[in-house]
Amino acid sequence: MATITGYTVSGFDLRLYCKVTEMGINTLDYKCILSFGTGMKRFCLTAMYDKQKPTELYIDRVENNDLCVVDGKLSNYDKGTVKLVKTALCVIKELFPEVTTLTLHDASQIYCEEESKLFKLGMSYDYIIKYNETWYQKNFHAILPGFISKHYDANREVQITAEPDTIMDIYSKSLHVLDAPRMDYSLLSNRFTQFDEYKEVYESSTTPREFINKLRRTLGDKYCFVVGKWLNQYMALLQIKLSPEHWYILSSMIESVPHFKMDKMNKPNTMSVLEGGNKTRRRTKRGRFTIIADSAFTG
Repeated sequence: MATITGYTVSGFDLRLYCKVTEMGINTLDYKCILSFGTGMKRFCLTAMYDKQKPTELYIDRVENNDLCVVDGKLSNYDKGTVKLVKTALCVIKELFPEVTTLTLHDASQIYCEEESKLFKLGMSYDYIIKYNETWYQKNFHAILPGFISKHYDANREVQITAEPDTIMDIYSKSLHVLDAPRMDYSLLSNRFTQFDEYKEVYESSTTPREFINKLRRTLGDKYCFVVGKWLNQYMALLQIKLSPEHWYILSSMIESVPHFKMDKMNKPNTMSVLEGGNKTRRRTKRGRFTIIADSAFTG
């Protein structure tokens, strides 16, 4: 039988709850699920710990949900989802000091429309186009095996140092194609019929990155709907080596957050506020994006 405890958590300028669901306490089969949000099925991040892998913890799901903070809406906070995840990482580090590695599957998507899962955009690739880093990489120091160091040059462009021929090295080098001369349109026309409408934009661009960013500007609110249909396949054609299943965050790289505090809730409050399951109900304001982890999505 599962044991449920709860914490009131503060970090930055937001406040939320952490639901801790434990099974097999004091046994070799001990498992724990951490759910962060406001309870009653409104959780924006879930993570799982299994004692069989004592130094690892898996970040299972991250979602941008307005209802996941206690005071107001998450979208009212500047970089609210980033702040929420950073605060949750501090809680994880506090509750599981023996964990050195937080693994994740970096295949995050964005829902383009409220209450619909029909239109999605590959957020990992979209972030790479904009910043040459994935969302987890840029905001939470996520890395791949072989990573040595990272710094930003005078132009604020990221520079990665990695061991030769490792997954991190292969990924970093694969991004160079985004700023290399684009392939001729005739080589794409049969595979990407969606490009027909944007042939002029494509041929006026010198690199793949310039092409996507031009579409971002010209399409405006339609960008997510249009580019989301084929961005994953286009990145695959360019041979971007994302290796989504190999990303992880070192516990030593988790940064402290301002105003961090966690207080254990009493049992009555825990049950009344948090006992509602650990699946996230997505309800966001129309026009806002929702971040999801959806490794099965192929566009």
